[in-house]
Amino acid sequence: MPSVAKSYDWFVRVDGNHEFLKKQFETLNWVDIKRVIAFLHLGDTKENPHCHFVISLASELQKQSFDKRIKQHFNVQKKHEYSSKVWDGKDEAIAYMYHEDTEPVINRGFDQACMVKAKEHNKVVQKVISVNKEKASGKLLDKILEKVSGEDDLEQIAEVALDLIYEGSVYHPGDFKLKSVISDAYIKTRSKDEWKRIREATSRAFVSDIRKYLL
Repeated sequence: MPSVAKSYDWFVRVDGNHEFLKKQFETLNWVDIKRVIAFLHLGDTKENPHCHFVISLASELQKQSFDKRIKQHFNVQKKHEYSSKVWDGKDEAIAYMYHEDTEPVINRGFDQACMVKAKEHNKVVQKVISVNKEKASGKLLDKILEKVSGEDDLEQIAEVALDLIYEGSVYHPGDFKLKSVISDAYIKTRSKDEWKRIREATSRAFVSDIRKYLL
């Protein structure tokens, strides 16, 4: 977004340790704040602590001026550690911030009705995402099976899957589902003798785990 863009309302992401971010929100005392709501997130891998927030100001600022405030208050050192864009004021951004099923770390000016509406909207969005991931994983499996055979080992099948995602042939279905698809492709390309060995070994492992809980 060009730095000359102007707005009263902004949608922001800042990377950082959650404890640090919480303290910075506690001391966020800009005199022109009308309302602000923020959420702490960890990302898909649970290893990318950051926050998202929307904020409405009484002052119309250029993006360059607004970004300067963000960088100073949150001690941003590198460009990739934050992002900001004009917020249209709609509830979709707030609904998005519920995607990790967390509650606001700060809420000034957003009423309960807004929160309920955002949560419900997020539930609908997450259902759509879930369905799309299922479709993506099914398509990925089909494309993997077009390219591999029983001669390929597990590592080679994984490389084929990642290449397909990299080249844009399919979407990444998420790490957990991706592992499942790669395992599925491996099983489906084994010979009958190999499958018997895998089935026996897997059955023994499952039964062993079940017995731990039952005995």
